[in-house]
Amino acid sequence: MREIFAATMFISSITDITYGKIFNFTVLPGLLAGAVYRTAEDGPAGLAAFILSGAAVCAVLLPFRKGLGGGDIKLAAAAAALIPDPPARTRYFILLSAALLVSAAAVYMRTGDRRAGVRIGVPAGIAAAVWLALE
Repeated sequence: MREIFAATMFISSITDITYGKIFNFTVLPGLLAGAVYRTAEDGPAGLAAFILSGAAVCAVLLPFRKGLGGGDIKLAAAAAALIPDPPARTRYFILLSAALLVSAAAVYMRTGDRRAGVRIGVPAGIAAAVWLALE
């Protein structure tokens, strides 16, 4: 799963840098692999947890958006599904949060605009690289 996780994060980073988007074709294979992995590891309970988590995201996002959001939402879901255990997931998302804060500060320092967008692909790739090196 580490290889699929790494490929999903790094390809998403590249497309986010190049096109300003995280495309579904880069994230959906990771989501599918995560569903298969969760089912293989935890049986039907793992698949049920994966589906219920997805339903919760849909319930929160759909009333406020026209869709399920950009690739960043799906990228986070793929990361959560592909990282094997809860403590490892926590470490990854702490690294991602730190990378997002640094990225937001850099964008603010460069533009002076607090509302300027921060691309999640690059911080996700950096957090993935650090996480993979430390695990």
